Amino acid sequence: QNLYANRFQVDQRAALFGSRGPRQKFNPADSNGSSTGSLLEQQNNDMIQDLEGKVQQLKEISTDIGSKVSESNTLLGSMSTEFDKA
Repeated sequence: QNLYANRFQVDQRAALFGSRGPRQKFNPADSNGSSTGSLLEQQNNDMIQDLEGKVQQLKEISTDIGSKVSESNTLLGSMSTEFDKA
C-alpha cells in the first residue's frame, strides 16, 4: 500500500507553503539521462518509506504518552479526593 502514489500529481511545495508564481516541474529524465532520474526517484522512494516508518513510530509514542498522562491524571484525581477526605 503506497499512501503517496499521487505525490507527483500535486505541487507539494505549493500545497504546504502556497504558490509563489509559476514553477517548472522536475523531470528526472532531463537531468543527466533517465538512469540518474531513476536513481534519484528510487532514493526518494526509499527516504519516503523510511520517513513513513518514523512517523508511525512517533504516532505510537505520542499515543502511549497520552495514555500515561490520562492514567496519571486519574491517579492524581483519586489521590486528591482521598486527601480531601482525610
